[in-house]
Amino acid sequence: MSRVLGKFLLHFLIASLFCFLVVLGLNKTVLVDTIHKTVNSILLFHFGVTVLILVQLYLFNLKFSEHLGFIFLGMITFKLVLIGFYLAPHITHKVTYSKDELILFAIPYFVFLTFEVYFTKLLLDKKI
Repeated sequence: MSRVLGKFLLHFLIASLFCFLVVLGLNKTVLVDTIHKTVNSILLFHFGVTVLILVQLYLFNLKFSEHLGFIFLGMITFKLVLIGFYLAPHITHKVTYSKDELILFAIPYFVFLTFEVYFTKLLLDKKI
């Protein structure tokens, strides 16, 4: 494993933990446990999908490095479809979500999306 990859994975795990603590703190203080999905399941979902995407991008980079940008776009589209499936049971119950609850779901999404973009950039620049 290259030094850059190890450093990236360490930063990814630290940021994942930080994101978990921030969202958990928001849920306990500001939102007073009003969210329908638990914070643990939201973060576990984002973490799991992001790890899946990072591993797939790394493996695709070994054989198809010239098409990595298109593969990344496909993975992000796949992630959006998974989010739709993940939230579908709650959307069909006609439950109205507050802005706070949507923000609580969006914070981890954008944090993990940032890592996916940065990892793809490292792969495209041939630093990993």
